[in-house]
Amino acid sequence: MKIVFFEARHDSFYGAQQSLLTLFSGLRSTAPGAVKAVLVTTGEGPLSHAFRDAGHEVVVLPSGARSSRFGGAVLGDGLGGRLQTGLEMLRYNLRLRRWLLDTGVDLVYANNARSMMFCGPSALAAGLPRLWYVRGDQRVRGLFAAALRLSNRVVLIADALRSVFTPAERSRFSERFRVLNTGFDVTHFARPAAVRVEMRRKLGVPDNAFVVGMVGSISARKGHDLLVPALGALMDAKTHLHALIVGGAVEGSEQFAEDLKAQSAALASASRWHWLGYRQDIGDCYAAMDLLVLPSRAEGLPRTIVEALAAGLPVVASAAGASRQLLGDVRLGHVVEPLTVEGLQSAMTDAMQSADVGSASRAFRRSYVQDNLSIEAYVNGFLTIARELVNDH
Repeated sequence: MKIVFFEARHDSFYGAQQSLLTLFSGLRSTAPGAVKAVLVTTGEGPLSHAFRDAGHEVVVLPSGARSSRFGGAVLGDGLGGRLQTGLEMLRYNLRLRRWLLDTGVDLVYANNARSMMFCGPSALAAGLPRLWYVRGDQRVRGLFAAALRLSNRVVLIADALRSVFTPAERSRFSERFRVLNTGFDVTHFARPAAVRVEMRRKLGVPDNAFVVGMVGSISARKGHDLLVPALGALMDAKTHLHALIVGGAVEGSEQFAEDLKAQSAALASASRWHWLGYRQDIGDCYAAMDLLVLPSRAEGLPRTIVEALAAGLPVVASAAGASRQLLGDVRLGHVVEPLTVEGLQSAMTDAMQSADVGSASRAFRRSYVQDNLSIEAYVNGFLTIARELVNDH
């Protein structure tokens, strides 16, 4: 079975794209020969580089300048601009249709709603089945409604994501929905104590400090603007606290990130804020932390929560997406409700007072991830859905 996996966003390599790479690698190792997987994207960048480095086939079909903009720029256009973008997308789909027909594809997969708009019309015109993987709970205006109608299967990363669709949509298209949790290869997130010591030394963090970390691309969706004032007030009062912020600004959020860094620089605790930007050594970053915080306004199944638990860390997170499902046991973490600066500050205070980072608690968190979110279950579940879709089409 040959599957084209389409991801329109070529300029980044974050959670949803990392999970797609996990699926590619899992298909190759868990079900060798069952699927020929090809990544198709719209430009060269971190995404294509990561997939090629892992030995996977990548095809770059460049899109036009208007449709290649990210960070909400397309949705912010006026009517004339949207019409121009629509015509550009139409031309792209006509070109992609010819490529799909020439390539002998069995199934087209879209990694998000935007990607479905790039590949869905062309796959429909080519008579190919279409699968959309919904990884986030932030509904984007008309995109979700259009992607739903273009899809034969809508795979939800967690059952909680049903809420992003209207009751009418859930009723009318009920037969299209499936739930499949992402699988994670998390064995490498366990680090020896020596890594913690060395990483803290590199960062200038004392051994006896309590480090609160956040991992994720910097944007309003992730809630960094809630974390800075909430944690800043605690750090000004508690001089043993340090903040470790890992991740770079997404396109369109550069000024947002700079404003937050300036805000933290104005605090009495300024020297204890560590803004690390995008990092490859994410496991070592987790090793330096005592608590992970994720105050997202919208999520799917947050990869950073799973990684932190696999590293043995307790977590404080908003109730977005599948966070409540992941943190159902108090030994794993705390869910913030309501999601306000005050609510986040209260949850972090409770978590720091009760944080158990002993070896038994770390082992419990790691075992939870290994038992419930394995790559094997993810790959086998995906194969079942894909085969069903191809056979039914």
